[in-house]
Amino acid sequence: MRASLLFIIFTFSLLTNNSVAQVLDYSTSITIDNNKKVTETTYLIQINQKESAHLSDITIYHDAKDKFKLLEAYVIDANGDKVKKVKKRDVKTRNRRTYSTFYQDDLIEEFDLHWSTYPHLIKYAYRIIEKDFVFIANWTPYIKADLKVKSSTLTVDIPEDYGFKSEYADAFRFKNSDEKGRKVLEWNLGSYETPEDEALAPPLAELIPRVIIVPQKFEYGVEGSSENWQTFGLWQLKLNAGTDLLTTSEKERVDKLIKGIDSKREIARTLYHYMQDNTHYINVSIDFGGLKSYPASYVCDNKYGDCKALTTYMKALLKYAGIESFYTKIRAGENTASINENLPSQQFNHVILCVPMEQDTIWLENTSSTAPFNYLGSFTQNRKALVVNGDQSKLVKTPAMNLGDVLEKRNYRFTINKNGTGKISINQKLRGDAFEAVNYYKRQASESDQKDFLNRISKVGHFTLKNWSFKKVNRDAKEITVSMNGIVKNQFRVIGQMLVLKPIEMDIPELEAPSERTHDLKISMPVNIFDSAVYNMPFQDGFNVSVPQDTIIESDYGIYRHRYEKRDSIITVTQRFQMYPGRFPKEKYKDFYEFIESIFEYRKQSVIVLNPKE
Repeated sequence: MRASLLFIIFTFSLLTNNSVAQVLDYSTSITIDNNKKVTETTYLIQINQKESAHLSDITIYHDAKDKFKLLEAYVIDANGDKVKKVKKRDVKTRNRRTYSTFYQDDLIEEFDLHWSTYPHLIKYAYRIIEKDFVFIANWTPYIKADLKVKSSTLTVDIPEDYGFKSEYADAFRFKNSDEKGRKVLEWNLGSYETPEDEALAPPLAELIPRVIIVPQKFEYGVEGSSENWQTFGLWQLKLNAGTDLLTTSEKERVDKLIKGIDSKREIARTLYHYMQDNTHYINVSIDFGGLKSYPASYVCDNKYGDCKALTTYMKALLKYAGIESFYTKIRAGENTASINENLPSQQFNHVILCVPMEQDTIWLENTSSTAPFNYLGSFTQNRKALVVNGDQSKLVKTPAMNLGDVLEKRNYRFTINKNGTGKISINQKLRGDAFEAVNYYKRQASESDQKDFLNRISKVGHFTLKNWSFKKVNRDAKEITVSMNGIVKNQFRVIGQMLVLKPIEMDIPELEAPSERTHDLKISMPVNIFDSAVYNMPFQDGFNVSVPQDTIIESDYGIYRHRYEKRDSIITVTQRFQMYPGRFPKEKYKDFYEFIESIFEYRKQSVIVLNPKE
């Protein structure tokens, strides 16, 4: 054993002398027996340099109701000797606390395997026994970004008649065998490195190879089935049964709020505003807190909850007012993996509310105190979601944001002298994710944080913000106007006696060369920006002023326009950039790259030049 370990260390150190660390072996063994799931996980990691010493700080997460046991944990030095072993008393157990978490009963086991000489190996293994589970496996060879894995294996041992569904990437070597009334499945992958980050690429969850195994029947709080989306939705409904009931005092408040309102839509709006103004988001995960909602009565009494509890509370408010709504599971985020429609299972990380109306459907995001009524925004737009309606549950697609929904109009007015110093006023009318950010800062941030944020989004160099204001037509408007005033300096680059002015540049994505691209192109949301900059330079009479030619660059992926207009002492520069959403194969990436690069090439020459008259 000692000789073989020494050989491993020498071999891999020679092969990877530029690597600070790597995982030599990562193996997971899952056994289903007596309706329990036993998972044993083993890591063998080579630490080559001090820069990777943090990998020796071991953190293991598990649910409090699950049984955890550390099987082994030790350090092997370059001579093949075990030089440090973790004992039971060295393992610290604590409750897991995350951002916006009040309490949750997930536990963390912590210990360290630090050693001061390099290279060395760390090895540790642990077992977790679960009684309640919705996945047999949702497994990947991914450990950590930039950490190479030399070998990884997943082994699943299940009764021969155990019903399950599975999907796995072609990259795995798969082996299936039967042993004494049991089925043993094995997936193995050789050397694996995390895909490189690339601009506008699919999410990492879609790029890494994965094995997903779902039991056809399971128990998590209540019995459930993943036979189809209807049965899976029925399980979620049963899990949440009886949670959408209000307290008596809350019913009295609702009666007062909606008295005299006849329109169901306006009742929903009124109750949504009430929910936003009187509750706040905070995570409380206890017992089956990961998937089961806390009851609405809990929110009535405490005025807080996570996405599940707040959605259930909003559902209860509407139910009491006679309005039907549906708890809806969704995968939130601006660039998220698509739902695998062929594998009904728990693929969601968020909950919203679907409220059908006669003419349309209202969607409510219940964790935000700033979101407009019936606004999903960049966080949950244009993706599949599971509307939980018992045996009528189904996947539906949430509304997609269009170009109009994301329009950002920015107007800049400069008055500057020939030293490049002067005043500026900025007026921005924002929709889409820019609106969401400003809307949040308007209501939630301190004045100091607002100022820092507005300086960042001003896009103006050498700018000192003096005052600002926000304006919305009403709280449910999906557009916000922010006005800023300040002073600028150093707006010109001086070359001899010539003054060069570089107009404000909107954000354009920077891309890898086509020869370096390995992933598809994914544009999750449209982009629609219109900028206008007015430069008032009263001293222009003493200069010959030249401006670039106007341009229009069009492609299947978007459009870019840039135009200059000179009148008296004023030069107006307008820019428009649109980018269309979609997913395109990497073979198309070269066309997109050339579209973006042509914009950058034009902008290199896009300067206003002022030459003194003789």
